[in-house]
Amino acid sequence: RAVLLRRCRPVAAASAEMKLPFITGAASVPAVAEAVIEAPVALSLFLIFMVVVILLASQIVPSTCLGAEPLSGTCTAERLMRLEDRHGAHNYHPLPVVLARGQGAFVWDVAGERYYDFLSAYSAVNQGHSHPRIVGALIDQAKVLTLTSRAFYNDQLGEFARFITHFFGYDKVLPMNSGVEAGETAIKIARKWAYLKKAVPANSAKIVMARENFWGRSIAACSSSTDPDCYNHYGPFTPGFELVPYNDADALGALLAKDKTVAAFYVEPIQGEAGVNVPSDGAYLLPTAAPWVPPLLFAAALRSGDIARCFRPRLCVHRVPDGMQEAVRAAWRALHR
Repeated sequence: RAVLLRRCRPVAAASAEMKLPFITGAASVPAVAEAVIEAPVALSLFLIFMVVVILLASQIVPSTCLGAEPLSGTCTAERLMRLEDRHGAHNYHPLPVVLARGQGAFVWDVAGERYYDFLSAYSAVNQGHSHPRIVGALIDQAKVLTLTSRAFYNDQLGEFARFITHFFGYDKVLPMNSGVEAGETAIKIARKWAYLKKAVPANSAKIVMARENFWGRSIAACSSSTDPDCYNHYGPFTPGFELVPYNDADALGALLAKDKTVAAFYVEPIQGEAGVNVPSDGAYLLPTAAPWVPPLLFAAALRSGDIARCFRPRLCVHRVPDGMQEAVRAAWRALHR
């Protein structure tokens, strides 16, 4: 919080070197008045205006919150929260803690208070903050080659694809930037499979999802949601989704028996956003004995984590029922843990 004022002299001496007194607040009002007395009318009005603005600001906001002070103290936390509230979109309602750094399982706020980070960015940093191997790999790669588009081959993607498919026992992998992109791509794959392999009439394939699901905030994700916060005021919605109660084998079986246009059942093995709902053993993976080509099974793990959450590396699905094919896994977030 500062105003630079030029000390004015008579016009004849205007070309001489001028000093710039540094005015920082109400204590410097005499210096401002002196400058005003010697200044032309226009500059005087400007100076008076600036002094009034400064004095008003000093009454509205504490002086320690106006400058670029070090990140410490309650005042800074309140200031930063106000800034985010004023200039950031209100798509979240954060807890009133302003985090500044993290190391391992701990995070520190701007006042230096330490916390255990049990949230771990919804599992995205389950490996811990500032993990030295991850940070080192990031820096080393950025020094060599920052990014290539898929228009080219590069010397890293093939090695990654071989490792990740062998580790989890799948045929192919398509890396994504975000979880909702993984979900959208899985749905596209299911629909294309239904048209080409199951002979579903064009533009009629359906994806079945459990109620209280969460897989992102795209329009398609909102269209398949039962959460009013996710769909209120965002319509019209994308067609092609059917919903069944979570952990209800009878409801799923009835739908699959009557609707031959179902391309896939897309489910979180453990629901996280809805409150960590754990199903009965295999109830949501209903075997089907129908003579028609069965739907694909998609499993998505988001809020409840992705890998080894069920103490095995195969992403929480250990037994795929007869008549279903676990074709696509939308494994989101902490693949590196």
